[in-house]
Amino acid sequence: MALIPTERSICNKVVADFEGLTSPIRAAKGQIRSAASDFADQLRNTVWSEQSVLDQALTDFEDDLEEILPGDTSDDVQAIKDMIDNCDYLSSLSSVSTIAGTAGGIYDGIEDIINSLSETTPEFQLGGIADTINNILKGIQFPFGDDISALFAKADKLIECLAAYCGGEYPSQVTQFTDDLNQLYSDMNIVSDPNNENYTNFDYGRVYSEVGLNPTQISNVTSTINKIDEGNQVAKSAIDSSIEAIKDTIKLPKIGGI
Repeated sequence: MALIPTERSICNKVVADFEGLTSPIRAAKGQIRSAASDFADQLRNTVWSEQSVLDQALTDFEDDLEEILPGDTSDDVQAIKDMIDNCDYLSSLSSVSTIAGTAGGIYDGIEDIINSLSETTPEFQLGGIADTINNILKGIQFPFGDDISALFAKADKLIECLAAYCGGEYPSQVTQFTDDLNQLYSDMNIVSDPNNENYTNFDYGRVYSEVGLNPTQISNVTSTINKIDEGNQVAKSAIDSSIEAIKDTIKLPKIGGI
């Protein structure tokens, strides 16, 4: 059945959206491919740590991270107010914007921790490269960027919609968009199967297989990457909790004016 004009106008919008939707993905492709190449090269040349050394480094990462995160107690909120009151540079900012602005410094701090641990623990060199890949995909970088993984998923949904509702009149666009997106998945080594738990994430397993890692090596590098990823999430949660603490106490007489 032919589309009615209204349906066709919506289909034209869907077609027009594809280029803008995938443009940030294309822009990130070179960064991902470069980091992926560095990651594979580093895997091939890593002299693996003793398990006890790696375990201590993972603990050190947690401890060092704790030292750079904002808190959410009443003392923390009071400290924020005191700094704003006594620091001319911060005086023009609200307490909420001050804490929100710590994100860039915290993520830089995480990078410094990774670099420090990398000096004695090669797995953190690998984790640092993987963190670069993951941060590009998730938009956790400064300045904060597009969530590339989410854009991949959204582009898949766009193609599904185009094929299901407009395909009869737009077969060439469905084919072209599908081919273009599949090529991006392949070029950037991104998991393309929606049924895979790692859908739209970097396919580390494929790299491990190509390099020839054994199960212990895979476990060690995976635990390091996961620990760093958890650190990024903890950092975000700490910032959010600190902001909420400020909002909750903003009307208390003790913190008045914050």
